[in-house]
Amino acid sequence: MIFVFLFRMYFSYGIFGFNDDFSYKTVFNIEQIISDPLNMQFNLYYYLLSFFYYLFPFFLTLKIINNIIAVLIILLNYKIAKYITNEENSSLLVALISGFIPIFVIETFNSLNSFNLFLFLFVFQIYNFISFKNKYNIHFYLFILITIILPFVSPLSILLAFSLLLFLALAFIEGLDVVKHKVDLIIFTSIYLIWAQFLIYKNLFLNFGPDVIYQNIPNSLIENYFIDTSLRSMIFEIGFIPLVFGIFIIYFFIFKKQRFLLSLFPFFLVFLFLIFFRLISLKIGLILIGELFVLIFMFFFKLALDWIKNSKFDRVWYVFLLCFFFIFLFSSYIPIQSQLIEISHDKEIENNEYLYEFIKENLKGKKILADYKYGFFIQSVGAISMLDQDFYKLKNSQKILTDIKIFYSFTSSVSSLRILEKYDVDYFLINKNILKSYGQESFKIENDLCFKDTKSFVKIYDDGFNQIYKGNCLL
Repeated sequence: MIFVFLFRMYFSYGIFGFNDDFSYKTVFNIEQIISDPLNMQFNLYYYLLSFFYYLFPFFLTLKIINNIIAVLIILLNYKIAKYITNEENSSLLVALISGFIPIFVIETFNSLNSFNLFLFLFVFQIYNFISFKNKYNIHFYLFILITIILPFVSPLSILLAFSLLLFLALAFIEGLDVVKHKVDLIIFTSIYLIWAQFLIYKNLFLNFGPDVIYQNIPNSLIENYFIDTSLRSMIFEIGFIPLVFGIFIIYFFIFKKQRFLLSLFPFFLVFLFLIFFRLISLKIGLILIGELFVLIFMFFFKLALDWIKNSKFDRVWYVFLLCFFFIFLFSSYIPIQSQLIEISHDKEIENNEYLYEFIKENLKGKKILADYKYGFFIQSVGAISMLDQDFYKLKNSQKILTDIKIFYSFTSSVSSLRILEKYDVDYFLINKNILKSYGQESFKIENDLCFKDTKSFVKIYDDGFNQIYKGNCLL
């Protein structure tokens, strides 16, 4: 666990700021909470981070807390593995593998997202659910406590309700007895989570109706949010060991009907359903399936160890563990390390520090046109973004996105200036990634003079990667 934490922090520490725009939304919300603790942010993750950020106001503080939450999942996986296998060495190996699910490490090692806390609590709920039988023990009360706080961490908490209800249905179909305490708990959990979601997000449901499920994402961006994947990319993103052996155990479940697998199989079906119908992003779906496959993989480990210990190879069972370790090393650890090295040397991330400081010192309170993927970054330093990824806040987000695309097409200075004037914007951001996403190779505009000797746009910032221009004419 300490090794995984140090591994994640080694790469995160060397990067200024964060990898994704949503992290800067978290920073913005944290600063809002610190300035006004009663601003009714329905997210306990923000309050947790704001407590530590208030004491130690550095990005490093947020990175440490975020990575501590991530590695605590390893401890839970170890406890679950120990509960299933009752074997110390194999449980430690499974816990180590769970700490290196490629897509989870890459997406979370330097990102602030409430999904981290949600995943920790979600796995904790699975551990509590399989741990209590027919007595009101500590796991029973922990399950109730976490159920109560889950809706205030992430809207994904409703997945727990759907999964538990499906568990009840499958148990009924298979004729398996479920203790009354668990039935009562499942009914309470499902009713509460569904009611809490409608209570917290009732205004969004009233404003957008069914579109709130897709977060009011503009139609032109839906494909980018819910992209398809291949088997090859899934092996890399989830990891060879959890994916291959997870699929094997699911096949085994269909014929053997093991009770532990029955507890996890509904979660797998719910995750697949949501990914197939594009109700959650592919990245989140793969992280959830990856974690679930790690839990399912534990069952394979138990079967394999039991078989080896009852065979003539019982004296060399450690060779079995060693083989798995090397498979893990070459299929997960080394690819993750190379990917993190590539991310840490990304030119855009390297220059974020200079851009961050410039906007903070010179453009506070100013409105800036940029690609929607930079919206939260701009807001976190006190400027105003024309569009961010909270599309549900705007009913005309599709129109704004269309105007941004027209602007970055750079057909003429007149059309670009009209868009700036339409949205009362003085500045706009350009870099190689923005130009590439809008099909441009460079910032080149026709008829760049609005008067005889006056340029339409004046460059006010350039760090070699990012440039900020100011509109220099009024139409």
